[in-house]
Amino acid sequence: LHMVLHTLTKAAIFHCVGRAAQLKGGQTFTDLGGLISSHRALGVTLALAIVAIAGIPPFGLFASEFLVVGQTIRHEPWLAVPLGIGLVVSIWALFMRLQSLCLGDRTPDIGPAPSLAALIPTWLHLAIVLVLGVAMPGAVFAWMQRAAGVLL
Repeated sequence: LHMVLHTLTKAAIFHCVGRAAQLKGGQTFTDLGGLISSHRALGVTLALAIVAIAGIPPFGLFASEFLVVGQTIRHEPWLAVPLGIGLVVSIWALFMRLQSLCLGDRTPDIGPAPSLAALIPTWLHLAIVLVLGVAMPGAVFAWMQRAAGVLL
């Protein structure tokens, strides 16, 4: 399930970045800046996808990451410090990119703006990841716990 959620989230990010690259005419972070101010739906969708891939609640990837951290602390507590530092650094790096892409300086548009209908597949991906994070079925959560080695 973790791989499915991760794949759906990555697909949402790739779709948003692809649309932004067509819109802005480049693929670097400096080319794609300020999406929320120029194209709110695309920028907010990309921001949500970045938050989802970071495993921030309420998205579904949080549950699997929480289980991994919990089991690490339970079985190897000395690994909690480097794991915590790694998580903080990686989330910080993602949010720095999120700020430059979505909230940074607005860059000029080169191509056509994506329609709202073009974002529907991305919204469906993020909706699945969100629903599984908010209302994960008990059987799925129990399966994840078994996969993480949690004794029921």
